[in-house]
Amino acid sequence: MSQQKQFHHAKALGAMRYVYQRVVGKPLLVHFVMADADKGQRNAVEE
Repeated sequence: MSQQKQFHHAKALGAMRYVYQRVVGKPLLVHFVMADADKGQRNAVEE
């Protein structure tokens, strides 16, 4: 992933965490992360 995309993703996730906490009143907890979601989706379609 390019550094520019990575920067935008980080900003978007930060904003999402902020909105979630303001609406729900609790911090967003992440339990699972997919390292390369694009590659995973492509592999699922090809199989």
